[in-house]
Amino acid sequence: MLPLHELQSAFLRAMFAAPGAEASLLAHCQPGSISPQQGLQTYRRGIQGQRHHALEVSYPVLVQVVGMAFFRSAASIYIAQTPSRQGNLNCYGDTFGDFLSTWQPASQLPYLGDLARLEWAVQIAHDAPDAEIRTDTWREIAPEDYGGLRLRFQPALVRFNSPWPVGDIWRAHQDHNDEALQRIDFTCPASELVCRTHGRVQVRALTAGEVAWYDAIGAGLTLSEALEHALARQSSFDLSTALLQAVHDGIVLPPPLGVLR
Repeated sequence: MLPLHELQSAFLRAMFAAPGAEASLLAHCQPGSISPQQGLQTYRRGIQGQRHHALEVSYPVLVQVVGMAFFRSAASIYIAQTPSRQGNLNCYGDTFGDFLSTWQPASQLPYLGDLARLEWAVQIAHDAPDAEIRTDTWREIAPEDYGGLRLRFQPALVRFNSPWPVGDIWRAHQDHNDEALQRIDFTCPASELVCRTHGRVQVRALTAGEVAWYDAIGAGLTLSEALEHALARQSSFDLSTALLQAVHDGIVLPPPLGVLR
């Protein structure tokens, strides 16, 4: 009989169909009420079923776009090629978008990879920890100091760009809006803000000025510098509107008190 740790390693290799691994494991198994082969298949089906379910939960829009049969075909190949790196299945499937971008059967819908990446960004925003939001902190900042502020983002925020209108696709599928789907212009790229506001994940389309403003803040520039970047991209950018909305939704956070630069 193999030592326990070697038997466990052999079991894991057999689970995921490493060449020769099943025969090697079965050589150390004794038959019971069912054969060792049947027992191994039962375990394998259970693990694969859990991973299929995890992917379906993480990528509901993809399921709607391609249909369950196509999705499960893609998922089966992905699962066979991609072992889980941790026990939390909420974290499984982060590279599914990369897989779809190179999987030949998906090539007729070249936006699928980015749609999957957007859905994963939604999951990141959903699972991110809450930020401690103190609105009174803003009142303690002197007006003349606002230009020098280096703002922070809430943890549940992801900026997302794509050459495909994946944000419009995602939003149309939230409401099952067939008319909105028909109106989507596939020549328009996407600049999106994925965030969790008031307990709900949103995917917001950004204007050119908002893209420049958020990206400048994310790069650590001051509020004045971020405004310059925004106005260079969009002369009509309104800082007051953008900042008030971002503060109200908890998207941007003030620096710690006493840290203005």
